[in-house]
Amino acid sequence: MQEFSEIQTYGWIFNVISSIIIICIFLFLWNYLEKKIYILFIVPIFLLLGYFMAEKLETSIDYTGIHIRMLPFQRKEKIIEWEQIENIQVRNYILYPGKTFTTGSFEVYTIFDEYGLYIFLKNGRKLIIGTKKPDEVRKILKQFHSNI
Repeated sequence: MQEFSEIQTYGWIFNVISSIIIICIFLFLWNYLEKKIYILFIVPIFLLLGYFMAEKLETSIDYTGIHIRMLPFQRKEKIIEWEQIENIQVRNYILYPGKTFTTGSFEVYTIFDEYGLYIFLKNGRKLIIGTKKPDEVRKILKQFHSNI
């Protein structure tokens, strides 16, 4: 049986643009604020930039189920076994910025994606996992799950 694996990041363009913005802010603060105060602004900005550079979404689909990990904060992989899934769909959705968060009804794992893997669990939980490869996901899901 086939397996599917996808690793998503923000990409080098996003990181370059973010770095340029950070440098501009740094230079502005360096010139216009007292030297002691600018550290209060610069440190959080660099931490945020580091977060975006390190953030990535790892998704894999195999015979055991769907595996998700959102780095850098989710170290342990979350596994959704096939027996837990009531229904599953791949569809287009409104773009959420890259995060792991919970909306009113869905737990969302995404990095600026246009397509999502909608998972409806038997216990009532709902998840969206972003993907840049919707056709490959549909193909692999047909092998492992009947409610597509």
